[in-house]
Amino acid sequence: MFPVLLSILVSFNINFGDLSAKEVLEKIKKSYEAMKDATADFDQVMQFKVSRLNQKLAGKIAIKKKDKMRLETEEQMLITDGITAWTYSILNEKVIVDRFDPESSELSPSRFFIEFPKDFFMEVLGEENFAGMNTYRLKLSPKNTDNFIQEMKLWVDDKDWFVRQIEVSDINGSKTVYRLKQLQVNKGIPDQFFQFTSPKNVEVIDLR
Repeated sequence: MFPVLLSILVSFNINFGDLSAKEVLEKIKKSYEAMKDATADFDQVMQFKVSRLNQKLAGKIAIKKKDKMRLETEEQMLITDGITAWTYSILNEKVIVDRFDPESSELSPSRFFIEFPKDFFMEVLGEENFAGMNTYRLKLSPKNTDNFIQEMKLWVDDKDWFVRQIEVSDINGSKTVYRLKQLQVNKGIPDQFFQFTSPKNVEVIDLR
């Protein structure tokens, strides 16, 4: 995520192999600080406990410092240039234009890739082969048990130290899994890629 907020207070110092949770966190932090832009394909699977239904979503995401993002699925596009945010519904032929708020907006790139909240503990669960890569599997647990997110698990490759998969369990017992594929870093994405021009016959709702 950009900017990547890696300010978690690591209260666990559990060693696995040669690395502790604090050491793994530091390696992740350095990798994301060196990242200027990135693109990836993603899969999202939501598993609802009550209905026992699974909802799947796939798409593409591009991010660039600072707070630029373009997320595309079959049904919609979410785009921000760090100043303006566009939410375009392809099915409804409608686009909502608003000011970008990095603190609250779901469009914030720092909220999509990975954000280490200050009110979570972290520990290293072990090493695991994931999609042909050796990864460290991490667990984030909330300090406050009333937190909506009850647990997060991260898979971080031990070569580039990027998050490859995120698994989030919420207070309702539902689980959401995000997987990144075809990750490419620092390819020089132009700023114009994070602008949106409304197609003809699309309703524009401007909330600015």
